[in-house]
Amino acid sequence: MGKIKLENVTYYYPNAVNPALQNINLTVNNGEFVLLLGSSGSGKSTLLRSIAGLIPNFYPGKLIGQVLIDEVNLNRLSPRQIADKIALLFQEIEAQMVKNKVENEIAFSLENLGISPQIMKQRVAEISNALNLVPYLGKKLTELSGGMKQKVLLAATLVRQPDILLLDEPISQLDPIVAKDLLSVIRYLHEELGITVIIAEHRLENIISMVTRVVAMEKGEIIYDGSVGAYPRWAVANNYKLIPDIPKLFAQVGFLNTPLNVQEARQIITNMKEPIREENSPTEGRSKPNRAAAKPIITFKNASYKYSPDLLGVKNIKFNFPGGETTAIIGHNGAGKSTLLKLIAGILKADRGQVLLKGRDIKRQPNSLKLGYIPQNPDEFLYLPTVEEELSHNLSTENRASKIENWLNKFNLTAYRYVNPRDLSLGEKQLVVLAAVLIHEPEIICLDEPTRGLDYSWQSNLGKILTELKGKGSTIIMVTNDMEFIAKYTDNIAIMSKGEIIGFGDKYDILTKATFYAPQVNRVFRQVDNSILTYEDGREFLLAPRVCEGLP
Repeated sequence: MGKIKLENVTYYYPNAVNPALQNINLTVNNGEFVLLLGSSGSGKSTLLRSIAGLIPNFYPGKLIGQVLIDEVNLNRLSPRQIADKIALLFQEIEAQMVKNKVENEIAFSLENLGISPQIMKQRVAEISNALNLVPYLGKKLTELSGGMKQKVLLAATLVRQPDILLLDEPISQLDPIVAKDLLSVIRYLHEELGITVIIAEHRLENIISMVTRVVAMEKGEIIYDGSVGAYPRWAVANNYKLIPDIPKLFAQVGFLNTPLNVQEARQIITNMKEPIREENSPTEGRSKPNRAAAKPIITFKNASYKYSPDLLGVKNIKFNFPGGETTAIIGHNGAGKSTLLKLIAGILKADRGQVLLKGRDIKRQPNSLKLGYIPQNPDEFLYLPTVEEELSHNLSTENRASKIENWLNKFNLTAYRYVNPRDLSLGEKQLVVLAAVLIHEPEIICLDEPTRGLDYSWQSNLGKILTELKGKGSTIIMVTNDMEFIAKYTDNIAIMSKGEIIGFGDKYDILTKATFYAPQVNRVFRQVDNSILTYEDGREFLLAPRVCEGLP
């Protein structure tokens, strides 16, 4: 069984003035699959922690009301009984790693539960096979990319076979192909084994059509609790930003039946009653911008880097990054994307070959360029006691106060000015790091998974800020698995595999020819207009004079 019930739950973190959860009344029946939505800091993670029994036992504070699992108050269950029923995957991946090797990490929770060695081996083998982790079982966790660590920790969560599965941003660092595979496993566990699932996630494109119910939170309160089909129309009517492009697109232009996935949306497009132009290409309609060839600002000359004799980072990179443009680096988890970014930032030094910034080897002489680097894990960056001090660190005295005020406002951080950034949610930490780096308006900006933990509204704000900085001459290089963000806010895409750059081109050339990396909107419209990449493109197309089935 896996029924969850929260009755009048209010919770305050220690020393907090405002509650993180406020008068929550929520019932999740056995076998439901719930999508938990909310902007960064809305209380999603806190809600999951309370269901898992971590509040107030592990996270101290003031809890009012009660949480019941299968009609039994959590206070009456021992930690072992809770662990038997409930499994929680946290947002903070790095903080959950306990063991040294992948196989040991997956098996660790089973050891704590006293599962027999034979059953343990069977379960580890089964989940490793399902998530394609068998080749990594003998590897050290420190040798894995952020995305692969996330995958391993999900395996360590699923291997327990809980009645209730709580997932906090389980695909935030996974490439699109791996993310779909992982979601398929979660869907199987729900549909075939009847596990109750609550998933909090910002990358909603492939999730919203899987779930049976949507719960949305803001400021610690539930503001929507209802069916998936009704949610898009509610979100549009209430100007709520947390809605994927496909349902948002069709709901906003007035379709009565809102599609939730590519297949449903494509069916609507095929029912259009007016003919669509026959010849389509990436350069028709929304043609790609006619930009002059940009001069290279970063040059890789046969650059290679190894973490150890057996662990390759990148090899023989020969490549020029264009200056004054935004380039996204994509590829499978472990392809070498983060390593390449660290070589640009000077955090790592090439074993062989050279990395040149404006023709100067970064290893042999200091470089006058201002370069900002934002890591995958914001906790690696944050060490000062307040948000304001993080922003003011190494900031020039000229217009210092006004700059801090401006960037606090840009990232909606004014209310957290004197708060320790480590006490914030993952998304809020990400905003602090972004503000602390971008306040310097660096000439080169290196971002590793910049949208991790950010809701759609903040992704849009970040995109606008980066576009503004690019307009002032900054070169932006980002590693991200967020194809929708790439489609909207980048100029070029470099594709990596096994430590090498295997492709490069304008985003139109790359995405309109891709199979799995294409954004969802492009896959919807591909057969009628392959130049459509974004929500804005699709809206323009649907609002053009034509008759569609499904319109009122």
